[in-house]
Amino acid sequence: MIRTLRSISKQEKEKFRIPRSVQQTIPIDTIWKDGIFKVGKNKYSKTFQFTDINYATASKEDKKALFLEYSDLL
Repeated sequence: MIRTLRSISKQEKEKFRIPRSVQQTIPIDTIWKDGIFKVGKNKYSKTFQFTDINYATASKEDKKALFLEYSDLL
């Protein structure tokens, strides 16, 4: 039993490499269209996208609509 646990823990470990660039610090291997990232041998991550709302340049009606939507959320 202990031997199998040791062998499993050895298999899950990945070799650490010192990153030489910014791209190498982000451990992403594959990206799919549905927002799932493969970040290791058997490790996956889900991402979400948020849009930026520029409140300063919005019109008065847009500001009012944004405020009402935000107040409904709270």
